[in-house]
Amino acid sequence: MLKINGTAEACAQNQSGSGFVAASHKVITNAHVVSGVDSPLVQTRQGKSYEGNIVYFDADKDIAVLDVPGLDASPLKAGENGKAGDLANFMGYPLGGPFTSRSASIQGLGYNSTTSENGTTTQPREIYQLAADVQQGNSGGPLLNDQGQFIGLIFAKATQGETGYALSMTELEPVLQDIESMNQPVPSGECTSG
Repeated sequence: MLKINGTAEACAQNQSGSGFVAASHKVITNAHVVSGVDSPLVQTRQGKSYEGNIVYFDADKDIAVLDVPGLDASPLKAGENGKAGDLANFMGYPLGGPFTSRSASIQGLGYNSTTSENGTTTQPREIYQLAADVQQGNSGGPLLNDQGQFIGLIFAKATQGETGYALSMTELEPVLQDIESMNQPVPSGECTSG
């Protein structure tokens, strides 16, 4: 589990989120965690820091991949999509604070659009709805099944109540298929203030 920090110069703000190793030296997070960031800083739970390069960025799906030279961490294993009623865990750095692992219950899995705080509506994506206390900063962290395999990517929380959202393996699998060959830096899009 990794903490990801960066400065989005155009918005004059620091951004913080979570991420996880999905292949050798490759870290998956949300696009919104690193949007507008030139050099994201990746920090391990042991406090070691590495500079990452953004090598994949899809603002529509809200997925980004960082190449992190020198990062010595074992990749998480990928699992199958969970289903409604399954218990799961999610890990990350809520509110930029210390590492936490929390439980979640999958309430549903289906294709939905989401609306961001600035009113932008996404294309439909396959997402989990979770009964979970997701906080800002958990974005980019993994949703794990009871075998410790990742089955989703946390990306949002509801404006009220303890409901969180995660992208499913259906959305992650195309990225995972090509992740080993992602080596060239790509633009990190535009930051959004707030």
